[in-house]
Amino acid sequence: MNLNYLKVFHTVAKHQGFTKAAEELLISQPTISVQIKNLEQELGLELFQKLGRKVYLTEAGQTLYRYTTKIFNQLEEAENTLRDLKGLGKGRLLVGASTTPGIYVLPEILGQYRKLYPGIEVVLDISNSHEIEQKLLHHELEIAFCGGEGIVHPQIEAKTITHDELVIVVAEDHLLARKSAVTLDQILTEPFILREPGSSTRIALEQRLQQLGKKIKVAMQFSSLEAIKQAVAANLGIALLSRFVIDQEVCAGRLHILKIPELTIRREIKLLRHKDNKPSAPVQAFLRLLQERLTPKCST
Repeated sequence: MNLNYLKVFHTVAKHQGFTKAAEELLISQPTISVQIKNLEQELGLELFQKLGRKVYLTEAGQTLYRYTTKIFNQLEEAENTLRDLKGLGKGRLLVGASTTPGIYVLPEILGQYRKLYPGIEVVLDISNSHEIEQKLLHHELEIAFCGGEGIVHPQIEAKTITHDELVIVVAEDHLLARKSAVTLDQILTEPFILREPGSSTRIALEQRLQQLGKKIKVAMQFSSLEAIKQAVAANLGIALLSRFVIDQEVCAGRLHILKIPELTIRREIKLLRHKDNKPSAPVQAFLRLLQERLTPKCST
């Protein structure tokens, strides 16, 4: 089989479409169509079915995709191994992360990494926990970072690198911010602003409320942490957020932390990698930068 045809097939299957595959491979969509057709003719099997703008793998396509994933993963591992022999002058670092570590923890470290190794291309993929898991399993990411217990899979190795704390926050001029002590019952009368269902932060809150046998009033829900912070600062409600997320706003005096022991949730931020993947030189260099403890500066 033609290796170039397999590369085109693998990229189309990964993106479930020709447009993104063409952008990644830097070739035209008609060229991709021709090469897929040639591969199907060579194999005597249909690999894709087209429904609307998306293409889906047939049973034969799914089988071939499993093999091409292994093939290109081994080729990349070979390239990385050979590149290691030349040092860190060139290379690529593929990092995945859930929202909190991806936006509020990793950028500063990645900035330091780029200064140390300017020849290494850094790719940060911020996705939800389920997508991170799938990309690790398909070897589309080398390492990833997630909060809580969102990913548990026998093929994924998890290591705690630091701890995070979810706390209740209100606007700095909120009535409760002026009190020396606030009770759980007082908090439960306030309107809550939540992340979308499936968010690890929301799951943590729902689990804690279930343990306490309590309920809250949900005023709004957003998929954006920035939107939640803006809404809380505007006194539209209160929220449970990570200390990493609110660090700057607490420093600037826009948000205030309420110390509610029952709703203060400590969780782990974990480094994840596929057990079959040997860390490349770029990954090893990045992990060395994580030795310094990750701690929010002001939100204490």
